[in-house]
Amino acid sequence: MIAVSNTSPLMALSKIGYVVYLHELFERVCIPEGVKLEISKKDDEVWHATKKLIEQGFVKVKTVKNISLVQVLNQELGIGESEAIALSTEIKPDFVLLDDLEARLSARSSGLRVTGTLGIIRALLRRGMVKETPKGIYEKLRSVDFWITKDLFSKAFEGL
Repeated sequence: MIAVSNTSPLMALSKIGYVVYLHELFERVCIPEGVKLEISKKDDEVWHATKKLIEQGFVKVKTVKNISLVQVLNQELGIGESEAIALSTEIKPDFVLLDDLEARLSARSSGLRVTGTLGIIRALLRRGMVKETPKGIYEKLRSVDFWITKDLFSKAFEGL
């Protein structure tokens, strides 16, 4: 499976140490140049983890061709989200990775299959890649400033 990612899932997964498991779920992750630019602004663990994945060839940086779509989307969404959605309409990945609700709605209205940080973590839990409890994961996410309500988190992890 191929995914296109926005900044947020890569940031959250890097900060909690789960970004290394993406290769268990996806054959490749593509990011638009705008996402790479957002991530590389800080010389932190997120940039170092992403840079390593780029060097390994697992994360591919792609140029978005449909600039007019990016401009339209960017009126309501951030540049990373706009480019991730536009790139996804071009390369037709299995998933686009987005956390922002407006971005997710926009992607779905374009016929894209969406998941995000919580969906990835849920898949990792189901496959036994992550051994922590949902409560421990919630605390980890909150400690790295990932915004999520307890109710939404609980809904995402029902049945696990």
